[in-house]
Amino acid sequence: MRTLNSVDALDMQLARKITGTSWFAEKGAFSAPVLNSLNSFLHRDTDALRELTVQPWFADGLDEEEAAFVVTLAWVAARNSELYTDLLRTRYTQNRTISLPLAGDANIWIFQNTPFPPAEDLLAVVADTARISEGLLQVPFPTNDIILLVVDDTDRRYNFNYGKHLSGFMVVTRRPTGLRSVRHETAHYYFSGNPQWLGEGGTEFIAAYVRDKTGVQSLSDRKIEASQRVRTECYELNEIENIRHLSYVWGRTSHECPYVMGENLLFNISEILGSDAMTSALRELYELPLDEGSERDKEELVFNTLVKHIPPGRMEEFVDLYRRLHGGPYPDPGADLSDDHGDEAAAATAIAIGEIVEGSLDYHFDFDYFKFRAEQGQRYVISVNHDTLRASSLLLYGTDGQAFERFTDRVRGPSGPRMQWTAPASGDYYFAVHNFGGESGQYTTAITRQGSGS
Repeated sequence: MRTLNSVDALDMQLARKITGTSWFAEKGAFSAPVLNSLNSFLHRDTDALRELTVQPWFADGLDEEEAAFVVTLAWVAARNSELYTDLLRTRYTQNRTISLPLAGDANIWIFQNTPFPPAEDLLAVVADTARISEGLLQVPFPTNDIILLVVDDTDRRYNFNYGKHLSGFMVVTRRPTGLRSVRHETAHYYFSGNPQWLGEGGTEFIAAYVRDKTGVQSLSDRKIEASQRVRTECYELNEIENIRHLSYVWGRTSHECPYVMGENLLFNISEILGSDAMTSALRELYELPLDEGSERDKEELVFNTLVKHIPPGRMEEFVDLYRRLHGGPYPDPGADLSDDHGDEAAAATAIAIGEIVEGSLDYHFDFDYFKFRAEQGQRYVISVNHDTLRASSLLLYGTDGQAFERFTDRVRGPSGPRMQWTAPASGDYYFAVHNFGGESGQYTTAITRQGSGS
């Protein structure tokens, strides 16, 4: 592995430029994140690293501001070389030291490629978010060095569109509509990763609390907004039924809906728990080891943690709410029952072209898989007709597990989902009838060649 310890084997002159600075001799500010950034250059782009080392401000040793700035640079260089070069030559900086009740003194560094708008106080936004989120969770803010890179791309010069929380710093993009995600990315110091609905929805929940406390938007207005967005953007527009359904969806929907669906779920849980119990629940969720184990293990851990904070007499209400908005805990009730059709491709029921097969989605998140033989270039119609079943979803898979038809692509038939598809190659394919949280019930399914009855 190429690291700064072996960079001399790559380029002795470059190694001396890096390690010969006074910053290295004195083990200056941000030692670990700066070294991580410089090591990233070695793995990705040594030319970009050379460009950094010839900058006068780097060559004469790094002060605290410059060290904080270097933390961001390897990530920028890997994504936009023009922006990277512009930042090396010109950057604008804001800095403030704040005192947090639990974490103590914290330094905020904000860098931008253009001058900051005079009426804007991003330092206050970051400081308020750190202070208020710490007060909400009653947990010390997780870092004493808060670094934010703002990329001004209002003229679309860089085609830059990031809002991310990375290891050691945050990056947001300034667009013609302004900045929207600074509170969100700052709150990510508490919640990140998986399950995504908690990592993003928990962060949105904290950001909403911050906006309420700073007079930007009341919690009541935000709750209404989140509920409406879930209904229109996720349920109606993209036919998402609950949070667990998102695991089977691709594209933009699978990225955007976890934010608002997770936030909406937490708002509803908060109404059952009350403010004190919700604070305790959030604190315990933050402390969970959610970077380990399978998705199922993480979901079970989150559910069981929330259950511990449910007040007496509200458990049935909570379980019903969780099942409706989230999809329910694992394992699914009834999942160990005998099933009419296999829950995975390996146990699929064979279906012939023109054959009508009866089926039943017997329990929460029951999947019925079917296998058929397709001919290259032939167009097929796959349909599901509901009998007592109220709702279902349909998905088509190749032999490699690739999905050809997705939920946002499907066309509704008169009594259930229906899809049209042309086989890219001859071979065995699979389609599945899915229950993503609806009631159990019976259906019939068939596959026909388009333009024929068989």
